[in-house]
Amino acid sequence: MKKGKIINKKITKNLFIYPAINNESLGIEYISAALKKSGHETDLILHYENELFFEKRLIKKIKDFNPDFVCFSVVTTDYLWALEVSKFIKKCFENIQIIFGGIQPTSCPEEVISNKCVDYIIMGEGDEAIVELVENPDKTNILNVWTKKNRNTLRPLLVNLDNLSFPDKDLFYKEAPYLMDTYICTTGKGCPFSCSYCFNNCLKKMYAGNKWVRRRSVRNVIEELKWAKKKFKYKRISFMDDCFIMNGEWIKEFTRIYKKEIGVPFRAISHPAFLNKEIVTLLKDAGCIKMQIGAQTPSDKIRKEICKRHDTNKIIYKAVKILKKAKIIVSVDHIFGLPSEEIEDYETRGGDRKSVV
Repeated sequence: MKKGKIINKKITKNLFIYPAINNESLGIEYISAALKKSGHETDLILHYENELFFEKRLIKKIKDFNPDFVCFSVVTTDYLWALEVSKFIKKCFENIQIIFGGIQPTSCPEEVISNKCVDYIIMGEGDEAIVELVENPDKTNILNVWTKKNRNTLRPLLVNLDNLSFPDKDLFYKEAPYLMDTYICTTGKGCPFSCSYCFNNCLKKMYAGNKWVRRRSVRNVIEELKWAKKKFKYKRISFMDDCFIMNGEWIKEFTRIYKKEIGVPFRAISHPAFLNKEIVTLLKDAGCIKMQIGAQTPSDKIRKEICKRHDTNKIIYKAVKILKKAKIIVSVDHIFGLPSEEIEDYETRGGDRKSVV
């Protein structure tokens, strides 16, 4: 029997740094799970706002854990903070490699990679790219990865989301056990809409030709929730999908099984156009206590022309009415001060409230 060549894969240590807020980062949890599945080690440090001794605590964490890579998942509001922390790390530990992922480096890659303190950026969905990068940091053609010298294209999107490992909740829970009461979950990736202000609009253009809206099977989601319920004993669930209710048949199957096998209160996010009496009744019966919907502006004209949303005040009012009748708390997402918006738009409620309420 011919012996195969033995490859000794280096096990890397990867430290995530995240600003401490009320929720954990699902993106980081999925990336950590992917790394651990491949045998790598991960850890996390949270940075609390106005924390006096963060730099001292960060130095101790780096010395104790000795990471090969320090990783940031960066949204626009965290970008300058992430750069300042990265500069401090490079000043103290010049050999540590720093990776930026998230929507900021994805949407503005040239600007982000130009920073001296950023060694790599991962564009788009990084579940596969992060593993390939930490295992082959000198490789020049890793899809989704940019360096100072190399600009690589995107790899095809993951289609079967059931193949993903469940998110690494322990990463955040050991640092912030208060998060365990509400289990944060997502049942899919992508959104069917292209609102002008949303990151989905940017990513859909980048991934043109790929199937952007993908969803896990009902059974896969239920298995995660059963596993987490046994391990963490959560009290409620928050589904973070951009549009939880976009497939009526999926919702019908999910609510039926969820009520039987999970049975804890939950909240979700939806486009108002998908909220009809039948769907809301199923959600309420399964345990839905709160629904967030988008309105953005009381002006139909501005919503259509500026936000590129084609739902109307009439559709929004109808959705709110159905939710309130079912005694589901309604949270309305809004953007104040949109271009061309005037105070009169708020005083008149868009001009058509009386005719539909």
